[in-house]
Amino acid sequence: MTASRRVGLLLVTFALVGAAGPAQGYVRTRTSRDHPVAWHRSCVFLTPHADLAADPDRMAALEASAATWSDVGCSYLSLVVEPAQADAAVGFDEAGLNTNVVVLVEADWPHDPAAAGLTTLTYLSSSSSDVDGEVVDADVELNLAGFEFATDGRADAHDLANVLTHEL
Repeated sequence: MTASRRVGLLLVTFALVGAAGPAQGYVRTRTSRDHPVAWHRSCVFLTPHADLAADPDRMAALEASAATWSDVGCSYLSLVVEPAQADAAVGFDEAGLNTNVVVLVEADWPHDPAAAGLTTLTYLSSSSSDVDGEVVDADVELNLAGFEFATDGRADAHDLANVLTHEL
C-alpha cells in the first residue's frame, strides 16, 4: 500500500470516528417533566410464575439476582422474591392489584427476537412532582422461545442469573 493511500485511509478513519456521537452505556429514563423514573419505596416484591418456580435452579437464580441488587451497599432498594403464582401475568391494571411478575415465554415471543429478556415498567406521569416518575409495576419476561438459559455455567447457553440481574 502506498504512503498516500495509507494517509487517505487514515483520514477516512478519523472522519468516521470523529462523526460518531457520544457513547452512552446507561441513560436513566426520565418523565416528560424531567423527573427520574424510580421506585418510591425501598422494598419491591417480585412474583415468579409457577413455571419458573417449578425448577429449583431457576428459582435460585432469581433469588441470587434479587440479592445482587439488594446487597449493593449504596442502594436503598431491597428486592424480595414472593411465593410463585400460577396466574402471574404481565400487564398493568389501573383499577386492580398489580404484581411485579417474572415469567418465562416459551413460544411466540412478542418482542425483539434479539432480546433475551425484557422488563416493562409502568410509572406515574403526573403534574405532582411527588409522584411523577414513580414506578408502580415492573414485569420481567424471559425469552425461552429464542434463547437457551442455563444455571450451571455451560458455555453453550445464556447464564440465567446474569440475564435476570440485568432485567431486574
